[in-house]
Amino acid sequence: MVDDISKISIIEIGKARYFNLYCFPVCYVRLNEQFYTEVSIGDYIVKDETGNIYTCKEDLFDKIYERVDDPSEDDMGNVSDGYHTFNELYRYRMLYNAAFFNELAKGDIKVCKSHRHYDGEECFGGGWFIVMAELPTGQISNHYENRYWELFNIPELDTAWEWDGHTPNEAADRIESYLKSN
Repeated sequence: MVDDISKISIIEIGKARYFNLYCFPVCYVRLNEQFYTEVSIGDYIVKDETGNIYTCKEDLFDKIYERVDDPSEDDMGNVSDGYHTFNELYRYRMLYNAAFFNELAKGDIKVCKSHRHYDGEECFGGGWFIVMAELPTGQISNHYENRYWELFNIPELDTAWEWDGHTPNEAADRIESYLKSN
């Protein structure tokens, strides 16, 4: 259910899936390659056995379906702002980040990639890696699935540098400050 525009449930018959979203005043879900459906506050998004997607109000949902918490990244990736899905935006971010880190590596900025965090633990238990840069404005980092490893043409380390505790917003501010200063 879309509740205060901060949660959305992706539903399959007999299963409810809950996800935290960014706050969009209007949210769309891709029905297929050409069509999206608008989701309102209080709506559930239902995908039936044949793959049809539609919205459903809470009172009707409670009469038809049993609630089960079963998160799935596959469904979340198809949620759209009406222009791009999360999967599309994530891919763009990864490609832009690879290009940015590759350019930083050509200069004086320290950059690295590693399958292990500073403490030696594998990123997210394995299958992922971290990229880090020490900008003059502060440290930035992101994690990516191993399938993108070769896109980052930067030095590889056994373990990444110690994380300075930055949040995603702080990292974005550091990148913005860096870009404005160059």
